[in-house]
Amino acid sequence: MPVYYSLNIMPSDCTRKNSGFTLVELLVVIAIISILAGALFMVINPAQLQRKSREAVLKAKTSQICVALNTCVAVKSSALDCYGDDTSDFSKLKITNPSGDPVGATYTLSCSDATCASDSTLTVNGQLGTCTFSCFFDFSDGDVGNLTMWGTCL
Repeated sequence: MPVYYSLNIMPSDCTRKNSGFTLVELLVVIAIISILAGALFMVINPAQLQRKSREAVLKAKTSQICVALNTCVAVKSSALDCYGDDTSDFSKLKITNPSGDPVGATYTLSCSDATCASDSTLTVNGQLGTCTFSCFFDFSDGDVGNLTMWGTCL
């Protein structure tokens, strides 16, 4: 009886199983993830968010000082009664100087003239970098300047 042999010759590529990703596929996925991460980082910029929050604190603190100035003005008759010894002295407003909150912020109370006469104008400034908030009270005519923003703020 004759013996028959079967020769099943197949190319080696056809018998190999695909068990992983190719280098090109991995590079494409990494590139897509990088683009998405970059776009997300541009939308959620942590430095800008921190600056906005510092400026919000600056505005709130300056507003509190303005309220204290208006309260002092309501019960006192002259600018000298609400102005301390220098621009950083808020003792006559019954508050402490919040300079340094947020970091780098300065707050000043200034008088329109050197003697701080009874008809002077008192001005409150809160500054952080190029962002400034201010308000004033003019004792000569009773004019009140509400909180305003100057400079570059976000």
